Amino acid sequence: YRESGVPKEEAKYKITLVHGFGSSRDMNFSTSKVQQCSLYLV
Repeated sequence: YRESGVPKEEAKYKITLVHGFGSSRDMNFSTSKVQQCSLYLV
């Protein structure tokens, strides 16, 4: 798995992205929005 967003300790929200075999886990999120919302993505 790949972690992105703010550090886990600083995150307000921790989001686990789940995908099927026919889809991709690679989603483009705006870096500024991720920082603003304090998101930690796995």
